[in-house]
Amino acid sequence: MYATIGVPIALSLLARIGKKIYMIDGVIFRRLINIKDESYRKFARLIFEICISYTSIVIIPTAMFYWVEDWDFLTAWYYTVVTVSSIGFGDYVAGMFETFQLLYFQFST
Repeated sequence: MYATIGVPIALSLLARIGKKIYMIDGVIFRRLINIKDESYRKFARLIFEICISYTSIVIIPTAMFYWVEDWDFLTAWYYTVVTVSSIGFGDYVAGMFETFQLLYFQFST
């Protein structure tokens, strides 16, 4: 059931998030960087978009797991990358911290 409904919904959500990030970073990029050469500007924008995307998809959740779960940063980063890539080995499980357990179950189901 998840494969037929959940995956297309997740991909649609990621596409919309990507469009929003593209619009936001375009505004920021134009204000921060003033490059005259078109080819250098396109390359710089690509690097800028990769950095913004990596930060929003990996670094922010990593910081949240670091803080909420009281994991070291490398463990939180590993868990985030494994979760985002849909591998989910199960060697680390979020939500075992009792204070935030209700929030995890609320938003994960």
